[in-house]
Amino acid sequence: MKDLTRDMTSAGWPLLLLLIATAVAYGRVFSAGFLWDDSTFIVAEPNIAAGLQGLLNIWFKPYAMAEFHYWPLLYTGFWLEHKLWGFNPAGYHLTNLLLHGVNTLLLWHLMQRMKISGAMLIAGVFALHPVHVEAVAWVIARKDLQATLFFLLAFTCWLRFREGREATEGRGTDEGREKKARRARQTRQTRQIRKTQRIQKVQRARDARRAYLGLLLCYIAGLLSKSLILTLPAVLLLWCWWRHGHISARDWLHTAPLFAMGLLMTVLDLSVFIPQAVHDFEYQPLERLIIASKALWFYAGKLLWPEPLMFMYPHWDVSPARLLNWLPLVAGLALVAGLWFARYRLGRGPLAGVLFFAVTLSPVLGLVDFGYMQFAFAADRYQYLPGIGLIALLAGGGMSLYRHVSASFAAPPASVLWRYAGGGLVMALLLVYGLLTWQRSAVFQNDIGLFRHVVATNPGTPGAWFNLGTLLMGEDEEEAVQAFENALEYYPEDTQIYINLSSSLMELNHYEEALAYLQRAVLLQPDDFDGEKAPRRARHLSSGVHYNMGNALLELERPLQAEAAFEQALAVDPDNGQARQSLVVALHRRAAVHFGAARYDEAMALYRRSLVVDPENVDSLVNLGSVLGQLRRFEEAAANFERALEIDPTSEQARRNLQMAREQLNY
Repeated sequence: MKDLTRDMTSAGWPLLLLLIATAVAYGRVFSAGFLWDDSTFIVAEPNIAAGLQGLLNIWFKPYAMAEFHYWPLLYTGFWLEHKLWGFNPAGYHLTNLLLHGVNTLLLWHLMQRMKISGAMLIAGVFALHPVHVEAVAWVIARKDLQATLFFLLAFTCWLRFREGREATEGRGTDEGREKKARRARQTRQTRQIRKTQRIQKVQRARDARRAYLGLLLCYIAGLLSKSLILTLPAVLLLWCWWRHGHISARDWLHTAPLFAMGLLMTVLDLSVFIPQAVHDFEYQPLERLIIASKALWFYAGKLLWPEPLMFMYPHWDVSPARLLNWLPLVAGLALVAGLWFARYRLGRGPLAGVLFFAVTLSPVLGLVDFGYMQFAFAADRYQYLPGIGLIALLAGGGMSLYRHVSASFAAPPASVLWRYAGGGLVMALLLVYGLLTWQRSAVFQNDIGLFRHVVATNPGTPGAWFNLGTLLMGEDEEEAVQAFENALEYYPEDTQIYINLSSSLMELNHYEEALAYLQRAVLLQPDDFDGEKAPRRARHLSSGVHYNMGNALLELERPLQAEAAFEQALAVDPDNGQARQSLVVALHRRAAVHFGAARYDEAMALYRRSLVVDPENVDSLVNLGSVLGQLRRFEEAAANFERALEIDPTSEQARRNLQMAREQLNY
């Protein structure tokens, strides 16, 4: 931290201007609200709004969390923020922007320490590149910002550790070799000098141990923020190769604890995620290889040319039978091979930058399933950390080339013109990035605007149509219906779409049309729920279909069929409280018809049946008492009124009827 502060002070106003420019470019995020998953994973997450027990649940009851991952440090941050400013989205957006600013400073500091050309330019591109807007402007995407923070901190600790070890051992650096040669030349050393050297060696060893402990702690913190950071040990070995040209047994020894921790935390996270996972993407190994190779070039392309940027990109054709689909893989292997054979001319840096990009992206390349694959194979936020490799390679390489050419313009005015031309080009690039970031931030203002943008830029995204329809429910039911119908064209077997579509149609009083869709949905329901990937969710969806069907039938004055639908909903999912209440309403409707026609026995049977469904339903008790009163069974009627008042002492109808029943008994 002292090194960072010292470097920031020496950098002066350029670094300050960069941070101000970043804040201005992202200024629109402060007027933005919560977006999409923010509502589910933050606002609706009861443990965030709860007190100390909520914090304990975040750490020790991960299965109860809405997001099926064990990332307690991420949610601890949300919990603390709720205690500071509740669910005011501006506070959460401020935190995201501050994290992005800190990551920019850490990246600049690391480039300085690693002596990579153009550290300020690298930091500027990272700070202002529009491809990072999704990670900064979307609150729940903080997991990428936070994981990157601990990744960069851990890498800083690694550099300090290695510098301390090499200085202690007197090898591996020019400074160490010089000290060794100096000691060899000194034939007369005083005792005090030797004592000082021993003290310095002990101090360096202590600093190295502290740095290694910091490395371990930062790595654990990163894993508890998002599993993306598990690639860190592989990156550290890559650094060893870039720095020394080989990976020694000692390097493997130093990174072994990190590999073990990463494996342990990954197993823990998967133990939470897999039992709750809804989607199982059945891509074959060759298809996954094509997805991964295309994704690498796709992400690199967006860094080079960030247009167009989308929240949900179209799925690619990944058929192994199409020869062109293998071109990205062949080109990628050729690039790596070319950089390997050119390492003596170009240095190891270019290959290291490309491998850093590929290694850190590997968890989200589609080689293994991740939830967002249902919407797209790629997302801008996933390259927030990996993009550093290519940014450092391209910006650093460009700066090195610029300085090399500058050497040929030794005298003014050519040297002055060249210097101003280079500075102007850099400023123009950063200005364009800043303007694009400002423009891109406008997309992330609210849910409806976000998904309207998605369907406008990529209308073939069924997930976006579904989300847009869901957001429009209660706002614009006609547009919601159109959105759901568009989603059904792509996902004709998605039960949730049928449920939401039928709900919107019923809001528009189109009950027959809603019933027709629900009848199609009934045919899609499984016979064996326990055999489903997520049986609890499958039961919930099937119960929702029958519940909506019952509501449609009830509005169409077909209460007997409605009762059967509600009973089926409860049979599938006994915890469906809405179906239980609606079944009682359906029974009451039929009972009221019998009561009006003086068929009291039939009405009584239906009210008794409604009490079996909901024993504490006050209306059922009062209505049953009224029927019994008509049958002059006043004692039983009074008992029902008394029970109704026990449940709801404010029921005036139960109180009046009880009084009349008692008057009849006294008479």
